[in-house]
Amino acid sequence: LLGGSALIVAALTLAVGFAAQDVISNFVAGVFIVQDRNFTIDDWIEWDDKAGFIDDIGFRVTRVRTFDNETITVPNTELATTSVTNRMSNDTLRISYRFGIGYADDIDESTRILLDVADDHDHILTDPEPSVRVADLDDTAVILQARFWIGDPDREEFSETRSEYIQTVTDRCE
Repeated sequence: LLGGSALIVAALTLAVGFAAQDVISNFVAGVFIVQDRNFTIDDWIEWDDKAGFIDDIGFRVTRVRTFDNETITVPNTELATTSVTNRMSNDTLRISYRFGIGYADDIDESTRILLDVADDHDHILTDPEPSVRVADLDDTAVILQARFWIGDPDREEFSETRSEYIQTVTDRCE
């Protein structure tokens, strides 16, 4: 039989092994993240209902600055085992927005307004061209979905362009 000292050593070895497993898995995930060319400092990422800009990628953790200027320290295994959306990994980004119009309103006229606003906006690309589709019918409105593309996407450009587009559509529909 094992003596008391041997049991303590065995238990400590097991505990260290479990702790090391977490450290090693974060390290391995960090190596993969560091080598991923589509995952870089200042990228805007989203995962598990969280979002922000990558501030630092280490071998154990990645630090992400939220839009409220808070820093989240994320274990690399979380980012390596979860779906992560990188909105800045491509040259363009599509923005979609849904507008409700009354059942008595003219769908073609509303579509023309949505497309004209997109055509008049300096940051909205003409290729691919903006589009508007009937997306849904709800109890009180026909839902139109406007889709358009911006170049060199970042959070500020996305937010400003989307806000300006919505405001201009609202102004033109008054």
